[in-house]
Amino acid sequence: EAVGLSPDGENLVLFIDNFAGYDDIMISKRKGRAFEEPYYPGTNVNSEEVESSGSISADGDWLFFSRIAKGGIGGYNTDIFMSRRLPNGYWGIPIDLGPNINTKYNETHHHISGDGKTLYFSSEGHTNMGGLDVFKSTWNAVTETWSSPVNLGFPINTMGDEYSIYFSNSGRMRRIS
Repeated sequence: EAVGLSPDGENLVLFIDNFAGYDDIMISKRKGRAFEEPYYPGTNVNSEEVESSGSISADGDWLFFSRIAKGGIGGYNTDIFMSRRLPNGYWGIPIDLGPNINTKYNETHHHISGDGKTLYFSSEGHTNMGGLDVFKSTWNAVTETWSSPVNLGFPINTMGDEYSIYFSNSGRMRRIS
């Protein structure tokens, strides 16, 4: 299934779940009006655990993904990680986004803004209106930390589950699901 699209629409992140035991993400690059065959981002991103959603920054340098992480901040729940593209094209060792973002509950379905500084994500563990709500957090380059998440509130969030929100490079909302 398609689980993420870069703000410039050039990279599509796919979740592969099949009987062979793959529970990983793959990336497909746009070529004209279609997308190329997806490629495997490597073992730094995909592990023995389930990687279920992903998003790539508009500059293509950062990959954000969700992983069920034993012993992570979420215990055995889904946490958000980020990995930087290395000069050789491979993805680096993933970094857990830490306690400002990840809680003992699930954090998933994220989207990084076109400027690469605002992360939108779905969480069960912050101050919620319903089950999963959409939050935003901004990157502080000086302290190299994410800000405390802000609930986007009504009408984006309701008493139900809200999973994701996407914006184009211009900042226009593209889709809520």
